[in-house]
Amino acid sequence: AYAAARAALELDRARAEARLLVRAAAQAREDWPVLAALLRDDAEGEGEPAFRARASLELGQIFERLAAPGEAAGAYERAASLNPDLRAAQEALVRLHGAAGRHSDAAHAAEALVGLASSPEEEGKLSFEAGAFRIRAGEPDAARLLLAYACERPGLAGEKALLALARWANDAAKRRQVRDLARVGDAIQGKESSADP
Repeated sequence: AYAAARAALELDRARAEARLLVRAAAQAREDWPVLAALLRDDAEGEGEPAFRARASLELGQIFERLAAPGEAAGAYERAASLNPDLRAAQEALVRLHGAAGRHSDAAHAAEALVGLASSPEEEGKLSFEAGAFRIRAGEPDAARLLLAYACERPGLAGEKALLALARWANDAAKRRQVRDLARVGDAIQGKESSADP
C-alpha cells in the first residue's frame, strides 16, 4: 500500500488523498526524506501563510532528525517569516544558531521571543539570553540595552546580567573592551559613567 501510494503521489503530487497516505505511512515508518519532500512542497506551495509556516516548522524538525542543522535553520527562518508569533520556530533558531556559534543570529531570535513573552519574568530571562548572545557576538552596545532591560524585570535576570558582565570582563580576549563594560555596568545600576570613551 505504501509503494502504491508513493507511485500515485509521483503521478499527481497535488492529489490530496495520496499525499495524506504517503505522509502518514512515511511518518509511521520514520521515512524522513520522503516526509521532508512532502513538507517542503507544502512549505513552498501556494497555501495560506499559517499552513506554510506550520509545514516549515515541521520541515525544520525533520531536518534536525536528519542531522542537517543548516537546512533546519532555513526552514525555521521561513516559518518565523511567515508567522512571527510562531514561538517554536524562534526557540529553535536560538538553539541552532547558538550551538553553531552564530551569536548575532541567536540574539536576533531571542529578541523576537521577548515580544512573545507571557510574563515580565520571562521577558527578563529572554532579554538576558539575548544580551548574553550579543556579548558573545562582540556587540556591547546592543548587549548593554538588553541587559539593562533584563535588570528592570523581576526575578533573577538582573543578577545574572551583572554576573555575565563580570565574566565577560575576566575573559582575556575581551580585556580591550573593559571600558565599554564599565559603562554597561553603570547603565545597569542606573548611574551615569564619568569615563570618556
